[in-house]
Amino acid sequence: MQTDFVTGDNYYGAQVLIRHLLGLGHRHIALLNGPKDDSEAIQREQGYRHTLGEVGIVPRPEWMIEGSYWRGEGYQPAKDLLSLPFDQRPTAIVAANNFLALGVIEAARDVGIKIPDDVALVCFDDFELASIIYPFLTVMAQPVRTYGVQAAQLLIDRLNNPEKWQPNRLVFTPELIVRISCGSQLRHRDGIN
Repeated sequence: MQTDFVTGDNYYGAQVLIRHLLGLGHRHIALLNGPKDDSEAIQREQGYRHTLGEVGIVPRPEWMIEGSYWRGEGYQPAKDLLSLPFDQRPTAIVAANNFLALGVIEAARDVGIKIPDDVALVCFDDFELASIIYPFLTVMAQPVRTYGVQAAQLLIDRLNNPEKWQPNRLVFTPELIVRISCGSQLRHRDGIN
């Protein structure tokens, strides 16, 4: 069935997040992702793998965690990662959405790890609390309001002119918003070695 499609460029967004972390000196970067059969999660993992590969880093399978997009799915994997010995844990975590990022924050607090001092955290999706909760989240913001407006317009066009309708694919570019959770002002073990 043909249909209209409105989304963000998840592959590009993952590349920008990883390049930002690489630019801060991180080389040990984990990915807490969505379900393995979700198109957004697939694109984010591809962007993650490709960007690390560009600098010769082979992603560690145990640091690429699939789950759902709920906070609880971020908590336990993050707790497991952050409980590893210092030289075996990631120095940065990319969460596939803000709910997973909240799970990471909760897990870090429970194991005594400080964000961004001990581990950097970035995520997809901006939300109202991202600049209010501490640490303020570095995010790959997607224009979700624009998605909704464009999707509604496509539907209206389809209803008003069904005989002229052609499926449309609209892909919007997300925007990196740098806040404190990435630790851009800190030097990390990866950047020093």
